[in-house]
Amino acid sequence: MKIYTSYFSNIPNLEKAGIACCAICLKVPSFFEGPNLASVAPSGSILMEHKKDHDDEKYKERYINEILCAYRFHPEYITEFLEQISGGRDVALLCYERPEDFCHRHILAEWLNEKMPGLDIQEYPVYPDKKEKKPEEFALF
Repeated sequence: MKIYTSYFSNIPNLEKAGIACCAICLKVPSFFEGPNLASVAPSGSILMEHKKDHDDEKYKERYINEILCAYRFHPEYITEFLEQISGGRDVALLCYERPEDFCHRHILAEWLNEKMPGLDIQEYPVYPDKKEKKPEEFALF
């Protein structure tokens, strides 16, 4: 099972590729009917503070300390849960932000990659450069 990160607007491309989807946010869009691993979502407090000060480093520090480390998450629990919900298929962790935007899913991926070498979680679709524009076949409009 390969784990990716992505965003809700990319669901049609993920489904076309046979990748299972799992939300990782406090609230999911009404059209999303898949599982939500809300336990790794940033708290309302973290989100509100970031909305006010736009301090990405502070957000990252709080997210890691208060969400990922505070509850002593074991990365294996997350990967086991993803294995169960995906039936062994590749799976994408979803939230709202575009790939080039600051987002907790990138922090989570970095944290999981650090804790479990060999996971190599990347944004889907995988681009040589994260800031590269999407190719035409991935346009959603």
